[in-house]
Amino acid sequence: SWIPGEVFDLSEGGICACLPVRLPVGRTTRIHLCLETAGGFAGEPLFAEGRVVWARPEGPSQIRHGLSFDALDERDSFRLRSYLDSLGAPAE
Repeated sequence: SWIPGEVFDLSEGGICACLPVRLPVGRTTRIHLCLETAGGFAGEPLFAEGRVVWARPEGPSQIRHGLSFDALDERDSFRLRSYLDSLGAPAE
């Protein structure tokens, strides 16, 4: 099922996101990212396979998660790198 969340950190290697439920460490999951720009959202979402690396409480109703990207297709990898470049993020 789909779980909405808020991303706090994004890189080519993965994300840090707050979710309303705890995902088990080690779980593989499908990640759906909508990239936001000053003018709104940047086109269609990115999709990746990821793995939960860590999880810890963040306030009374949120769990902060570290997720690593295990699989990101070539097109979405290019779109992610271009998005990060537009923000001035350093390459990994």
